Amino acid sequence: MKSGVELPPNVSELRGKLGQKAKQEPKFRFYTLDDRIHRPDVLTAAWWLVLKNHGAPGVDGRSCQEIIDGPGATVFLDQLHEELRTKRYLPLVGEPLLALVREAIHPLGRTGDVGPSQADPLRR
Repeated sequence: MKSGVELPPNVSELRGKLGQKAKQEPKFRFYTLDDRIHRPDVLTAAWWLVLKNHGAPGVDGRSCQEIIDGPGATVFLDQLHEELRTKRYLPLVGEPLLALVREAIHPLGRTGDVGPSQADPLRR
């Protein structure tokens, strides 16, 4: 049980083993968790945890309700699984996030004193 959501036994077992390893060897680095992350059971458990927590939109601006109303959670998770498995996943970045990054790069919004290739590093 995590945050009121009953996790599948294999996901709970994975969490337990990873947690145990981290406690036993605090300096151990988990460099290769990719194969664990894109497992359908892990993605489904993560979806239910986000949904239970009234998941706010991510960087792509899509809320859980928009996913449910659009392609549906099953289709969304299947597509996500395939993109992660084949290493083709690229998170969508919404314009509000790009605006924040631009503001951090150019706090006054001035780009006139830089060359054309430096004017907006996010749009090369």
